[in-house]
Amino acid sequence: MGKCSRNITIVLLASILTLPCWARFVGYDIARNSVVFVYGADPLGHVNTSSPLATAFLMSIPLRNVQGKETAILVTARHVVDPVWAGCPPHQNLTRIFLRLNKRNFDPASNESGFEYVPVDLTLVGPQKNVFTNVDTSVDAVVIRIPNSITEDKYEIQAISTDYFPTPDEAKQIDSGLEVMSVGLLPAFPGVFRNYPVFKFGRVSIKPSERIQVPCALNEVPIALRLWLIAANQAPGSSGSPVFTIPPDFSAARTVLMGVQSVAFDGSEVAGITPSHYIYEIIDNEKIPDWDLKEGNPTRR
Repeated sequence: MGKCSRNITIVLLASILTLPCWARFVGYDIARNSVVFVYGADPLGHVNTSSPLATAFLMSIPLRNVQGKETAILVTARHVVDPVWAGCPPHQNLTRIFLRLNKRNFDPASNESGFEYVPVDLTLVGPQKNVFTNVDTSVDAVVIRIPNSITEDKYEIQAISTDYFPTPDEAKQIDSGLEVMSVGLLPAFPGVFRNYPVFKFGRVSIKPSERIQVPCALNEVPIALRLWLIAANQAPGSSGSPVFTIPPDFSAARTVLMGVQSVAFDGSEVAGITPSHYIYEIIDNEKIPDWDLKEGNPTRR
């Protein structure tokens, strides 16, 4: 073969090798559209638009005995909706939050808002319970059942499949130096007419086997949390953001949901992530009759 032929062969081979890596990446659009902004309520129960609280993201769970149908759940950090557990001011749990969602139908040329605030009432106990936590009180993650009115037809959202939960073997491969990506709220700029989730990138720092003592705020009593640490400059407001792995080039690995952001250690450029297997445990342990978690995650059947 001539020199030109060899060059062509190398280019084609590189294309074949790199394509599967991109195919395994979750994609910026999916990650971006899974994210919603969380706002609190004022004393009258109306949205407090001046104070964004945190980030949350949507996941989809297949419905049992209803082929092709799924329901969406909301995932965020537990301290966002349960400050009493975390020792966070004002030491009063939320009974209502508002999700700021981008409208599906929006005209950028108009002066109309391109998002809506959707109320979600929070119930921690009883037959109407829709807030679920881990039995391990060191886990800073929560799953919330949301109204059926929140649909992709009405809002520009896309729930992450539960297939993005890592298998136990995949979780073991998440180690120091692996590149990661998060996407969430930047409180200084949530957007005037639309939500604009901000991407941040970093690397896995360390996966401690012991719990980490973390105060929710200055002069508050710390609580012990089960966290993995990433080297990334995260900020308040990004609590509840999803964190994904980014496989190395030519790797047989795929993108998985590493976890949910829980802590930003001020001035250290280190953040604490609640591993995603604790989110999986919350969903699995609740035994919701119409949720079929294994159907959405073939690797766990």
